[in-house]
Amino acid sequence: MLRPQEAAQKGKEILMRAYSFHDSLLGKLDKRMPTIPIYRTYFVASNKFRRHFTIGKVRDLSPELAHWYRGSIYPRFVWVIELCALEDRALKQPEDLRIIADVTIDPTSSPYSLDFVTLHLPHLFFRMPPGVTTINSVLYNPVAFILDDEPYQPFLLGLESA
Repeated sequence: MLRPQEAAQKGKEILMRAYSFHDSLLGKLDKRMPTIPIYRTYFVASNKFRRHFTIGKVRDLSPELAHWYRGSIYPRFVWVIELCALEDRALKQPEDLRIIADVTIDPTSSPYSLDFVTLHLPHLFFRMPPGVTTINSVLYNPVAFILDDEPYQPFLLGLESA
């Protein structure tokens, strides 16, 4: 099992590598990595995570992004590493935080490889197929380019509706 510290470090490395890889495209879209990034890491049942991506339930969620999350295949549980900006942390309510990018990781994966289940960057969504071990090969081929993608409301453990 991937420990919390290992999942957090792995997710951060994946997000940094992906941002670096797609810097020219993301720069054109004016959605660069925050100056001071904040990472949230949590472990959740994948059915609860998938249910979070419901239009009307999550503020500022792109319908297309919701489609890609809900249509992805996940293991029973996932590690989720979310990226937000430091300026968002000063907000008074947790639901006012906005997620810029995130990655989901299989809890049985190795801490020494940069594999993931899904990866979301601003305007880009990726899935890593089983058996693929090179992150760069996946980063060349996003499964979706999402024009209406905006930072969205986070999944708040314990506050989700049934």
